[in-house]
Formats: sequence, structure tokens, C-alpha cells
Amino acid sequence: MMWHVIVKVGIEDNYIPNIAADAPRLLVAFDRPDDPFRMREHVLDNLKRFYGRLPSPIVTDLLFLGMATYAADMSISRSITDDDWTREITLHVPVSLHQLWTTVGEVVTKMISFLTGDKWSIEFRERIVATAPVPTQVEAFLPTKVSLFSGGMDSLVGALDLLSGDDKVAFVGHYGGGKTKTFQDKIVNKLSEEYPGRFDIHRIHVLPPLIEAKKGETTMRSRSILFIALGLAVADVCGEGVPLNIPENGLISLNVPLTGARDGSASTRTTHPYFVSLFRNLLAELNINHPLILPYRFMTKGEMLRQVTNQPLLARSVPLSMSCAHPEAERWHGGASNKHCGYCFPCIIRQASSYAAHIEDGDKSVDIINLPPDYNAKKGHDLRAVKIALARLRNRPLNRVVFDVLDSGPIPPEELQNYVDVYRRGMEEVRTFISSGR
Repeated sequence: MMWHVIVKVGIEDNYIPNIAADAPRLLVAFDRPDDPFRMREHVLDNLKRFYGRLPSPIVTDLLFLGMATYAADMSISRSITDDDWTREITLHVPVSLHQLWTTVGEVVTKMISFLTGDKWSIEFRERIVATAPVPTQVEAFLPTKVSLFSGGMDSLVGALDLLSGDDKVAFVGHYGGGKTKTFQDKIVNKLSEEYPGRFDIHRIHVLPPLIEAKKGETTMRSRSILFIALGLAVADVCGEGVPLNIPENGLISLNVPLTGARDGSASTRTTHPYFVSLFRNLLAELNINHPLILPYRFMTKGEMLRQVTNQPLLARSVPLSMSCAHPEAERWHGGASNKHCGYCFPCIIRQASSYAAHIEDGDKSVDIINLPPDYNAKKGHDLRAVKIALARLRNRPLNRVVFDVLDSGPIPPEELQNYVDVYRRGMEEVRTFISSGR
């Protein structure tokens, strides 16, 4: 069953696709204040108010594309598909340069399909572009670097490393529901004490159209397209060539399936090398000059922590960060909703990296070493999968490890050895932690 996601931009956009009357569809509206299907966001308004300028039309196209993809991913349930996972989705998107976007349609669909594990297609059409406003209040000291800021441990390290230099930095965070903004706020407050006036912060609220009585999705596989598009929009208003930092360790970027049951789209690919490579190709074809920088792609999480210059501030800030895949889980068991669950894969990696870097995390919600969850219970699935992967890796020949890494997706040949090495080192960090008896 093919879903059609129909994007409309501006009150004069009356586009109606040539599809069957009973074809399932999702409407997503931008710059249409009274439209009941408007996207819940104010990205361009906020940038104009903050910097007195807007991104270029082509970057704005990419922003609309990212938000529409995210809306589709969040709103169309996987449960209605034949295999309870793979959806078929066509995006109908208006763009400023129709002919140029048509030439990159294949790259876009390949990129989104790899990221979410679905079958995507895309139909571009021309959109009316309003005359760019004259800047009204451009800051005298614009940021020269932009970095994604999720509120997690990796983005904290990225922030500390950038602030240790002389650049002014713009941090870009995205939040929808839940507690994400709370964690971002706490870290920002701590950074402000040490580096006043050294950075701008953009905590951007983006949610799909509010559709009543509709079961959506929580997998959010497409979130990185939205997140990077938001970062590029900020970089574009800061100036030509301003780079976008994506701080994530190599082990999580690869996200090699721990077991055969977690293969394919069951493992997220948010910063996988192949996805990033496709995104860079897209930017080059669109002549968008904002390099995507992944400074930690060949580091483990523990190595990231150890190389931070400002270790005292890192130690004070780490307990404020959030790495958990589902931090709201404890609330259903009578606990606080701002705690790490302790047993999901990101939590295990976080604990292992803190142990490797000799950093006291402060959040001891669950002791998975001395009081491990039952393997047969849902809470125990990730720890069991990790132990299976570690046992398999112990005496695994190098050529098999290479195939394990490639199982998560293609990797440029010149980077393959580096990624194999970071995978092995990252898993050894986990093995050391689990064997520690801590």
C-alpha cells in the first residue's frame, strides 16, 4: 500500500496530486497558519528573529524536505504493512529549483530508504519563492562553526572541544515531546557558566501535524535527516562555508547488528558512513557549501571522553547528559522520568565509556553487572545480545569482522580499516566493563 505525503508551502499552494481518491495520504503544510495539517514548527521565523536573515532557497528546500520526511516517518504506522515494518511512501514536495532537484531525486530516495528501511519515492514540483528580506539585525559576531546538540554525552564532548578553541559556535538541538529539552537546558546552563558569550543555542521544536485518533510511529529512523537539515539551515544564515559538526562516536555510527535478529532496519543508521556519504553527495550536487564534519568517527565513546581538554567541566557536566534510548521508561515503574534505564544498548555503551575514561556518571539507575535483568525479559534483550556479540568477536578472524562491519551498510574502501578498528576497540571497552564486576 503506497502512502502519499503531500507537502504544501504557502497559502497559494493548491496542489492536488493525480492519485486515486482512496489512496492513503498525509498532508503536511508550511507557512499556512490556518491549515489544520500545518507542521508544528517555527524554524524560519526563529532564525529571522535571531539573525535577521533566512537560509537560501535551496537550503530552505532541504529543510522542508527534512521536516516532511520526519512527519511521514512519525505519522505512518508500520503496523499496517504486510511485514509489520516496511512502508511504501511517496513524497510530493515543492522546491525552488525544480530541474536541479529532479537530477538528485535518486540520491534523496536512496538516502532516506537506507536510513528508515522503507521504500521511498519522491515527486518534485516548483514552488513560489518570496523575495528574500533585507537583514534587519545581523549579529556583529556571527558563529563560525555549527554543531548538532542532542543533550547526549557525545554532543557534550563536541561542545567542550569546540569551545576550547577561539571560534564562536552555534549549537542546534531538536526536541519534540518528552524530556529532551530539559537535558539540553541543563548542559547549556553549565556551559554558559564557563564560556559566557561564546555560543548561540537553538533548541528547535519540530513535531508532525496534529492528527487526532491516529496511531503513529516511535522508531524515528528519519530523525537524523531532520537534525542535519536544521543544522544546515543555521549554518547557512551564519555564512557561506560554515561547517556543521556531527559529534558521534564510531561504534554507534556503525551500529553493527549485535545478532542476526537485530539485522537490517532493526538497527538504526543515523550517522552511518554510507548515509553521511550520500548526504555529502546530495549537498555537492545542490551546490550547498557547508561541510559535514564527523570529528569522532574513528573514536570510541571512551576515547572521546579521555581526549577532552577541560576534564573538570566534563566531569561536572556528564551527569547532566542523557544517552538512554527510552528515558521515560522508569516513570512507568514508579521512578523518575529523567533517569537512564541502564539496560538499553546506548546505556550499556555509556556505562562502558565512563568506566574506560574513569569518569563518575552519577546515574546508577540499574546495576546491570551485579544485578543483571532477566535475559528472557524485555529489559534483558540488549545485554544478552551484547554478550552474544562479544563471545562471537573474541576469536573472530579479521576477515569475518570486516564482513560484520559491512553488514550494517557500505563503507568507503579507504575508511574501512579505520571503522573495523574502532568497532573492535569499542566492543572491547564494553567487554572490559562487563567483566569488571563494577
